[in-house]
Amino acid sequence: MVFSVLLYLANVGEVFWTSVFIAAAFYLYFENPFQWRKFLYSFLIIGIYSLVITNFLTNSKIILLVSLGSGILFAFLLSIKNLYVANRQTIFNFLSSVLYFLISVAFFVADKNVSGKFFIYYLGTFFAFYGLLKETLDFLSEDFPKTKKSLLAIGSALVIMEILNVVSLLPIGFLNSSALVLLFAFILEDFVYYHIKGKLNKQILINNAIILAISLVFIFTTSRWTP
Repeated sequence: MVFSVLLYLANVGEVFWTSVFIAAAFYLYFENPFQWRKFLYSFLIIGIYSLVITNFLTNSKIILLVSLGSGILFAFLLSIKNLYVANRQTIFNFLSSVLYFLISVAFFVADKNVSGKFFIYYLGTFFAFYGLLKETLDFLSEDFPKTKKSLLAIGSALVIMEILNVVSLLPIGFLNSSALVLLFAFILEDFVYYHIKGKLNKQILINNAIILAISLVFIFTTSRWTP
C-alpha cells in the first residue's frame, strides 16, 4: 500500500516525492535482507518501469490503477522473497509473466523516433529481459552452473529482442504485440528450462508448437489491423 501511494505521489513530478518513493522502495525491499540478491532484477524492473510508466501517463485514474497494480506486484515479490507463501513457484511464474508483458508494453509505446532514445530503450529492454530470464533460471534451476545459466539468459534475451523487432513491424497494436512477445518468451523459457533439466524431447516441442499455433490464431484474429 505504501509503495502504491508513494508511486502515485511521485507522479506529481516533484523531485521530493520521487526521491521519497525510491528511498521507501529500497527500504521495504532491503528491510529483510533475506535472499535480496535472488530477486533484485525483479525489484529493479518493478520500481523503474512503474515510475517511468506513471510519469508517461496523463490520466489520473489510469495512473491510480497502475500505481495499485505496481503495489500488488511489489507485494507478490516480497512474499516470494521473504517466504511468506508456500507455493512460491506459481506466484513467481505469474509475476515474471506480468513483468515480461510490462517490459514489452513499455518498449512498444515509447517514442523511439530519435536515434539516441531508440538506443537507450533498446539497451534497457535487453537488460530487463536478460535480468528476468537470469532470475528465472536461478530460481528454477539452482544447481545448474551459473556461467551456463548466464550464457543461456544472454542468448535468450537476444532472441527475444529479435522477435521484438519483427513484432514491432506488425500493425496489430501495442497490447497484442506485447502479448505476442510474451508468448514467444514463455515458449523460449520453457525450452531452456527443459534443456537444463535434460528433459527436452519431441513431445515438448509438439506441445509448444500447438500452443504457439493456437495462440497466434487468437492474437491475430482479435487484433485491430492498422495500415
